[in-house]
Amino acid sequence: MAGRANASRVPVLTVSTSNTRAASCYAWTHRRKHTPTWVWLDAVIAWTLDEGTPKQCAARSWRQIIAPARRRKKQLRVTAVPEDDGVALDYEEFAMSAIESSDAVRPVRSPFGPSSTADEVVAGLDLTGKHMIVTGGASGLGAATVEALARAGAHVTIAARDPRDADRIKDHYPRVDARPLDLADLTSVKRFADQQDRPTDALIANAGIMAVPERRLTPTGWEMQLGVNFLGHFALAYWLHDRLAEARGRVVIVSSGAQLRAPVDLDDLDFTRRPYEPWTAYSQSKSADVLLAVGIERHWSTDGITANACAPGVIHTRLQRHIPTEAMQAMGAMDESGNLIHGDGYKTPEQGAATSVFLATSALVANVSGSYFEDCQESAVVDGGMEPRSGVARWSVDPQRADALWERAEHAVQRADEI
Repeated sequence: MAGRANASRVPVLTVSTSNTRAASCYAWTHRRKHTPTWVWLDAVIAWTLDEGTPKQCAARSWRQIIAPARRRKKQLRVTAVPEDDGVALDYEEFAMSAIESSDAVRPVRSPFGPSSTADEVVAGLDLTGKHMIVTGGASGLGAATVEALARAGAHVTIAARDPRDADRIKDHYPRVDARPLDLADLTSVKRFADQQDRPTDALIANAGIMAVPERRLTPTGWEMQLGVNFLGHFALAYWLHDRLAEARGRVVIVSSGAQLRAPVDLDDLDFTRRPYEPWTAYSQSKSADVLLAVGIERHWSTDGITANACAPGVIHTRLQRHIPTEAMQAMGAMDESGNLIHGDGYKTPEQGAATSVFLATSALVANVSGSYFEDCQESAVVDGGMEPRSGVARWSVDPQRADALWERAEHAVQRADEI
């Protein structure tokens, strides 16, 4: 295998048709003036032959692995190696032609835009038989998400701190139920996940908190915004893994344009050494949300689970409840009498829900994973900072940062699972 890789002068992705993550699944990095180096691919794909022909396996692999790798400027050649006879079936021509011609390697473009609503996104779709979970689905953006999915026929479970807040929605939609969930408390998250007894077609991680004025910690010791917005949703997806895998489900993480402003500080996640600043903490949590999508792509792609993050846009919801009146007025979001101002660029909850509903239901993103979307379009990767107004920061899709954060979160969840 190594000899073939060196001879080919391009990296090799081995698609093993066994059920094991074969150690031979490496990518070879070509450095013209340096010794060739073997490195792990971002993900390893594995299917059995009874799930399709080797060529079908290769087709699925390039969609889930080759295209994302291509976007990260990697070159690839694909081989499929059936374990029964060890004969290498070379799909280089197939894979490379697909890479050059397929829409999968270009940014996803949809017919929807900033003014589209969630109802317009699901128009004509029949979601009967689909089960979807929406955190924070009792009000605001989450309620608009739940109602659009329910009108399209889905069975929707609302995860809310107080399920009674969902009574209005449940009264209108018989296929909607509500269960208690406190994302700050991993015991509550585990209890909710254990209650789910059917395949989960989509988990929409919509709930969140913003700009908590003072540094607070969750029961597990994580800074509150990072603990709720990221760790709580990580734990929920982690404990729902098997339910998601059964349905080849999707995870949709509602992030924010705030991910452009600050990265995840792996050396001080909880502001123990640096001064606590509410907006920096919020931005860190939203960057972590995008890294969660990247992490799911890297760790669970072989299980058929996809994940993408999105920014809903600027919307007046209860999310702003921690922002002082003076700050709201300074941002132009509130007048002197305390009335909310819906300025240019503001969206309704129904418009804000469009992108998350799009990611949960559209065939255009059925096999897209680890990406970030705005206005139902895949975003470009940009340098983070105070200047950019759109796009996803490089630090928010950095695979090494995603792996490091995943390891921290997994350790916290496993400790909670032992209690």
